Amino acid sequence: MSAYFCPHCKVMATFESGGPGWTWNNRAHFVWRCHNCNGLVYAMVEAQTAEAEIWPSLRSEAPEELPEVVRDNLSEAIRSVNANNPRAAVVMTRSALQAATREQGAQGKNLREEIDDLVQKHVIPESLGTWAHEIREAGIWWLILNRASKSSWPMLRSLWLSRSLFSSTCTSCPSR
Repeated sequence: MSAYFCPHCKVMATFESGGPGWTWNNRAHFVWRCHNCNGLVYAMVEAQTAEAEIWPSLRSEAPEELPEVVRDNLSEAIRSVNANNPRAAVVMTRSALQAATREQGAQGKNLREEIDDLVQKHVIPESLGTWAHEIREAGIWWLILNRASKSSWPMLRSLWLSRSLFSSTCTSCPSR
């Protein structure tokens, strides 16, 4: 495997897959573990070029091609991760998720129903719906219980990585 710049330990490193990946929209998606620091990253690999994009990236803004309301919430989540603010990162990722579901025309009285609506209409695959529910549940947990601590940051960071899957899919789904 090629070496990539690890956003956690800030060195060029090789990575290993943390489990089976999945394919969506001509891209392979994986969670990789850095051989140097054991940090987790989300990797999206282009099928034709085999080039990988790794998240979290060191960028501070979400991709420009996202709808503005999604981009604003996701940019704040990215800045929160970079500033080591786990609660803010999870809550803003959940906000970006809800904005994205509404941008896709989801119907429902809450985020759970909106995600299920997109899965039922085949706007997103069931596997993406499962990940979206993990983000939704993490956001609820931190909003209501407010128990985040520095010791839970590794788990929150890995949950936060899952936002990249939704982000990359939103760039390939036209807004309604």
